[in-house]
Amino acid sequence: YDVSEKRNLIFKQEKNLTSRKAEAKLNRKKRVFTANLDISDLTCDVCFKVFPKMYKLKNHQLIHQMSFPFICSDCGKGFKNKYKLNAHEKDHEKGLIQQRWKK
Repeated sequence: YDVSEKRNLIFKQEKNLTSRKAEAKLNRKKRVFTANLDISDLTCDVCFKVFPKMYKLKNHQLIHQMSFPFICSDCGKGFKNKYKLNAHEKDHEKGLIQQRWKK
């Protein structure tokens, strides 16, 4: 490569990096401050329970779903949140629950 070709390659690489950073910035989740939310934004649509934080509302909304997205790797039992799954898996470790299938 001559000097001008190297400069063009470096410029193209820098341009690609810059566009990737800009794209990542656009796709990034934005923080939502509770102070900017109305009480209706923090209220469950199903049972009308009010929550102090958005993440608590989102966690709560899982209980109204009919699916069980968190599955135990030992026995296949499904849970609606990761905290219940973690507690269940600790019971497996303690030997309180038998495995349903062999690995």
